[in-house]
Amino acid sequence: MQWLCEDAILKGDNHNAPGINYRQAWARMVSQLIVKSQVGMAWGGKTVWLVQDVLADYISKSTGLILSQYLSEHLDEVNILAYGYGDKIDSHGDSIIELENGSLFAGPITKSGDAFSHDGFIDIVKIGVPPPKEQIWKSLLSKAPIGVWKW
Repeated sequence: MQWLCEDAILKGDNHNAPGINYRQAWARMVSQLIVKSQVGMAWGGKTVWLVQDVLADYISKSTGLILSQYLSEHLDEVNILAYGYGDKIDSHGDSIIELENGSLFAGPITKSGDAFSHDGFIDIVKIGVPPPKEQIWKSLLSKAPIGVWKW
């Protein structure tokens, strides 16, 4: 296993070591959104997740959850408040930027209890569109096989 770390450090982007499994990391993080929302409800409260608008866009593009369908003025079981900087970053330099115009996305965890229906925030752990098989083969075959185990 040591050679995997050395390979990644010495060869940078051209390494043969495994990379980060972004989908798995995202799934772990997003499961906390659902679980902590359930805990908040069990305690008689609500949770509000504050995210940057760029992450909200990524969620809508990469998962089965289309946040624009949950634009709301009232809190629900799961709540995401998204803010962005817009063009303020370019005009403010190093000064503090006051965020304005947030969007609240709120809705139920699931409406029907059907794991395959698209009707709640549970869709955030589902894929938006399955990747083409060609893309998976290309990804699998793009690097040389990694090392041989020596016993």
